[in-house]
Amino acid sequence: MKTFGKLAIAASVLLLIGGTVTAAGAVIAYKNEEGAVTERVEKHYVAEGAATALKVKTYSGSINVVKGDVETVKIDYKDKEDDPQVEFTFVDGVLEMKEKEKQWFNWVGEFVWPWNYDKIFDNVTTITVPMDSDIDYKIAATSGSIYVENATSSKDLIIDCTSGSVTVKNCNIGGKVDLDAISGSVSIENLTAGKDINVDATSGKITMDNLTAGGKIDLRGISGTIKGEKIKCESLEADCTSGKVDLLKVDAEKSIDIDAVSGSINLSVVDAEENYNFKVSKMSGSANVESKTNAGATKNMSLNVTSGSIHVDFNA
Repeated sequence: MKTFGKLAIAASVLLLIGGTVTAAGAVIAYKNEEGAVTERVEKHYVAEGAATALKVKTYSGSINVVKGDVETVKIDYKDKEDDPQVEFTFVDGVLEMKEKEKQWFNWVGEFVWPWNYDKIFDNVTTITVPMDSDIDYKIAATSGSIYVENATSSKDLIIDCTSGSVTVKNCNIGGKVDLDAISGSVSIENLTAGKDINVDATSGKITMDNLTAGGKIDLRGISGTIKGEKIKCESLEADCTSGKVDLLKVDAEKSIDIDAVSGSINLSVVDAEENYNFKVSKMSGSANVESKTNAGATKNMSLNVTSGSIHVDFNA
């Protein structure tokens, strides 16, 4: 899976969007010359024409992107009145909103610490795109969560999140879907993709309900569980380190391949046992299936655990 933005020092977000997105960053405030925390004032931007791509890069606050009754992209945001930190460009249909990058030594002074809660301000950027927008989704966030709901696109949905969770709900994507979270969980509900779905979570769990992919579904989890139900695809791969794999009502046309280290595998599939050729490997624990070849079987199932049990139910 392609990833980007993992080594960014400051909180940042990069989006190419056409749905509903929320990326919540760290609570940051500006300090004036006297060292006092200052609030930003509300500002507005309206694109001069139809946007084919939207890029947003910010280092503080949260971002909400919604579809609405607008002719072109509208952005409601907050900025310093006397020293603007945000700038816009609009070239060949690409609308870019960019906040000035901060040096690492400025960040400590700009955090609103718990003992300064009275200084916290509500810094939210709201981006409204037209209802008929069909834009590539490419979203990257550092130190914040990303939320996507009711997004429809004939193109791709790519999310890369560091130090925050990823939530995707009620989305229909014509291309591929890549979801990558570091130090955060991934939650998916009612997602359809015309091509592959790739999910990668480090130090967080993956939960899914009702996934359909026109191609392969690839799940990678480190230090967290992988749990899902009602999954349909050409082939399914799941690899989990230090966590349990629990996948129910799987409908894979070609193959199922699951590896679990320091965790067990609990799987149920929609068809019969005789439809599969099995390759089962375990170092410790029990298994209710074994390696074998079934005459006439058109699918393959490979299950491997290092320390844990394997249980498979059929005709689920």
